[in-house]
Amino acid sequence: MADGRHGQDPELSAALRIRASGSRATRWRIRILQALLDAGKPLSHQELQESLRQDTGELVDRVTLYRNLDWLLQQGLAHRITTDDRVWRFGVANDAAHPPHPHFRCLRCGELLCLADTQLPRPELPQGYALRDVDMVVNGICPHCQGQSATEDPESRDTTAASPDARSPRQRSR
Repeated sequence: MADGRHGQDPELSAALRIRASGSRATRWRIRILQALLDAGKPLSHQELQESLRQDTGELVDRVTLYRNLDWLLQQGLAHRITTDDRVWRFGVANDAAHPPHPHFRCLRCGELLCLADTQLPRPELPQGYALRDVDMVVNGICPHCQGQSATEDPESRDTTAASPDARSPRQRSR
């Protein structure tokens, strides 16, 4: 899977992408984009916050994380994947090193995986319509969960309960 580095210093890769957008490469912009490049799969806010804490030893506050993710989305450096568990996950934006592709979501554990070797068809749009992006999520059961319990119904497990990001703000404050 492409991580966007192509043999370059990892920090340099994120910084170059940010500077190429014509913007200032701040410390958190670089760190957040690099975490997405290194992950090899889309990450939720919570997963990204934990990854950054492990990598830097610092806890990035939620506002800083949300603000920088929004900026990366606006600049076209990251994309957001929405699944039916209502958790936004973020990955590296589609480019030559990371072309548009579907994602696989495990119905039991909630893992989201890039299916980078699968190309998405370009839909035919009526005249006058402009395509911005195509999102496709394939739902199923990952190998790990298949081995755990063959008798459990995949639809019976609520993967949204395991993720604080999936709860409403009111539920999170309880």
